[in-house]
Amino acid sequence: RIDAVHAGASLSLFDYFTLAALLIFKHHGVDLVLLEAGIGGRCDAVNAVSAIGVVLTSIGLDHCDILGTTREHIAVEKIGVFRQKQWVISLVDSPPAIIRQRANELSIQLSQWGEELYAEPLGEGEKFCRVHLVSGSRFNLALMPHCRVDQMAAMHQVAENMNEWLPIDSSTVSAVIEKCTVPGRYEYWSRYRCLFDVAHNPQAVRFLAQRLRQFYSGKTLIAVVAVRTGKNIQSLYQPLVSLIDHWNVATFSGPFSASTQEVKIVLTSIGAEAVKE
Repeated sequence: RIDAVHAGASLSLFDYFTLAALLIFKHHGVDLVLLEAGIGGRCDAVNAVSAIGVVLTSIGLDHCDILGTTREHIAVEKIGVFRQKQWVISLVDSPPAIIRQRANELSIQLSQWGEELYAEPLGEGEKFCRVHLVSGSRFNLALMPHCRVDQMAAMHQVAENMNEWLPIDSSTVSAVIEKCTVPGRYEYWSRYRCLFDVAHNPQAVRFLAQRLRQFYSGKTLIAVVAVRTGKNIQSLYQPLVSLIDHWNVATFSGPFSASTQEVKIVLTSIGAEAVKE
C-alpha cells in the first residue's frame, strides 16, 4: 500500500516503518497512539502526524553534528514538533526561552516542570513526594528507583490532559508506573546481581549515577561498558567515575563500536581506576 501511493518519492527505512505503523493503527481502530520523535524531532518521520499533545523530555548536547552545538540550537529542532493549540509538557532543565516563546506564538498550553507542574518533598527519608498538577489537583507519589519524579508527574499530567478522549484515574496511572519495566533500562537481574542500563547520553548517565548513589552506596560496583563511536566519552562517563570501583571495557558487534583502547584511555584520563579491556 505504501509503494502504491508514494509516487516515486524517496523514503528512508524509518519513513517506511512509520507509515506501516500508522496503517496498522488505522486498521485496528486504536483509541490512542503514542509516538516517539527521534533525533531532534523536527525532521523525524513521526512529525508528519499532528499530535494532540507533546511531552518534551530533555535537551542535551547529543548528536551535535546533526542538531547543533548549543542547547538553544537543539531546542529549535525539538520545538519543530509543536502544533497550534495543542498541549505541551516540558521536563527540560533550565529550558531555553525559545520553548515558551514558540508555545505562546502557537497558543499552546505549556506545562513546564518546576513551574506549572511541580513536586515537593514530604520530609527527609520519605518514600513519597507531593505532586501538583496544572489543574491544581495534588496527590502523594511513591518514589520509584526506575523512574524519575518529573517523568512520573508528566504521566499523571498527560492522563489529566487526555481525560476528554481517554479517561484514566491517577491510581491507574500509578499502578502502571509501578509495574512498568523496559528491558535494558535500569533493569536489575537479582539472580546475577547485575544492573543493565543502555544510558547513552549525559542526562541518562546522570540519572543512573544518581540512582547508584541512592540505592547502592557503600557497595563494590563493577562496570562493563561499551560505547558508540562519535560519543563524547569523557562527558558521558564522568558522572560515574567516583562510583565505579572496577571498569571492564568491551565492544559490541557492528561498525559503530568505539575501540576498547580509546575508551580505556579516556576513562583513565578522567580518573577512573582499575580499567581493563
